[in-house]
Amino acid sequence: MDTTTSIDAVLAERGSRYGDFMGHAEITQATKDVWRNHPGWNRLAADQKETLEMIAHKIGRALNGDPNYDDTWVDLSGYPKLVADRLQGKKIPGVTIPAKQVEVEKVKAFVEEAAKVSPTPAAPVAPAVKAPAPATAPAPIAPIGTEKKS
Repeated sequence: MDTTTSIDAVLAERGSRYGDFMGHAEITQATKDVWRNHPGWNRLAADQKETLEMIAHKIGRALNGDPNYDDTWVDLSGYPKLVADRLQGKKIPGVTIPAKQVEVEKVKAFVEEAAKVSPTPAAPVAPAVKAPAPATAPAPIAPIGTEKKS
């Protein structure tokens, strides 16, 4: 079987399971457009956005195709769990935390560890010393040619 035939077979199988691709695309994209145009969208982390987009994708498949295909519903529950696990600080098998997030976690751990250390009493602070007042400034010098003549 050549590549074209195998791709056609996969597309035919998916079409029978999920329905017409254009129908699915219209449902899914309309849902994503509503979400992406909401001001709250820009506050979401990448994994939160992807989770919502995958949920839209899976809902589109359920509405457009076979709503009784159990894998659709299993997937729908899996994506939010990944986000929840991250937010709860759980290690997620097969998921690498981005470098920026690793740095944030290191700083958090350092601060938490520092808070556990009992503080030592601070040394008394000497009272602030006032700087001497500036000397009285001399009278301004008049520009040449503007002196008073007596």
